[in-house]
Amino acid sequence: MQNPSRFLNWLQHPALLTLICSLLVLPGCGEEEIDVYEAPHAAVAPNATAHDPQDGQDHSGHNHGPEAQQATTSQKLSFTLPQGWQQTEPGNMVLHRFVTPSQANLAITAFPGDVGGTIANVNRWRGQLGLPTETDAQVTAALKPDKLGKQEAHRIDLANDSKRLVVTFGMINGKTWFFKLTGTSDQIEKALPAFGTFLTSVNWQ
Repeated sequence: MQNPSRFLNWLQHPALLTLICSLLVLPGCGEEEIDVYEAPHAAVAPNATAHDPQDGQDHSGHNHGPEAQQATTSQKLSFTLPQGWQQTEPGNMVLHRFVTPSQANLAITAFPGDVGGTIANVNRWRGQLGLPTETDAQVTAALKPDKLGKQEAHRIDLANDSKRLVVTFGMINGKTWFFKLTGTSDQIEKALPAFGTFLTSVNWQ
């Protein structure tokens, strides 16, 4: 080669470099494989605004936006599942859902703050069963002390002619957690011993 420096300068020309890079990239474009995978189902949809009608909470007066929903999953809940319980697909705003051997259903939800207050929530559950609204004093008298792991909680037991629900709920680190067991009276009665054991096993990390 007569003039190596002139050849090197020619190779460094911007237009030529662009052409060379394009030719190097093009052959691989049709062969690139993209791995597609399905992310685990989110217990709370990040941008959802509707709530599960079966979660049993009073949703008036609190935020359903992304910040509030993100807060419901900021703590990791651990527990020991009783023998025979099956985990099923959680619904919108439901963190965990289970079916017991007696076919009672357990839904676990959590919301920032007091979610409208105990009286409002209990009367909401009463409304779901077609029961009349009760006064503050009546609701308070019906509450029983309970525990969620080592945390103090309350339990309410409500029923009509065909359906019964038992809810244990309490405030843990600024959020109210609800453990709602639903079914017929017989289904609930058979599930209650394991339900109590399950509640003692829950822990927040």
